[in-house]
Amino acid sequence: MSTSISQEKVISPSQMKLKQRSRYSQMRKIPPSPKDNRKKASNAASSDRSPRKDEVRSPRASTRRTSSSSPRSSPAIHTTTSPRIEPAVQKIEPVVQKPKDADELQTELQQQMLASLKEPDASLKALLDVLTDPSATHHRRVNACGAIKTLTLKKTNQIPLVRTAGVVSSLTTVLCTVAATEEERTRCINALMQLCIPEENW
Repeated sequence: MSTSISQEKVISPSQMKLKQRSRYSQMRKIPPSPKDNRKKASNAASSDRSPRKDEVRSPRASTRRTSSSSPRSSPAIHTTTSPRIEPAVQKIEPVVQKPKDADELQTELQQQMLASLKEPDASLKALLDVLTDPSATHHRRVNACGAIKTLTLKKTNQIPLVRTAGVVSSLTTVLCTVAATEEERTRCINALMQLCIPEENW
């Protein structure tokens, strides 16, 4: 057998494509089924019923035209409610009282005592005037200091004498006087020490 292939049987790819095209063209066309015909008819009917693109209008445009053209339509009145203003509530902060120092308490007690001092009687006031009078003689001042010292020896007189105006200040005036003698100072110091015995006078 001859192994050589004749040139007539060799077909180029372009020729193969031409042959295939001719076969497809020669094939009979398949007739459409009745279902396809019905679908086409329904599509055509729906296309006739649907409005054109130009005729389709948005609902907003139609409402605007009718509202502007109708004479009875009144403009919409928008009522705005103002926000309710509540009265400002002031916060009352509790007042914190700081603890007072011992000096402040002492000064307050002294002020209360000075405000509640009573006036001395006539005999006691005469003795106090001698102690504060710079023109008084030495003998008168010594006698006055001795009389006040004897009054302070009684326990019942110690608290009332301190609560009497002018008693303590007159005794200290003698101690601060430069011309006061030793006897005057001694009697005044003894009187003040007797007045310091009760705790109510501290």
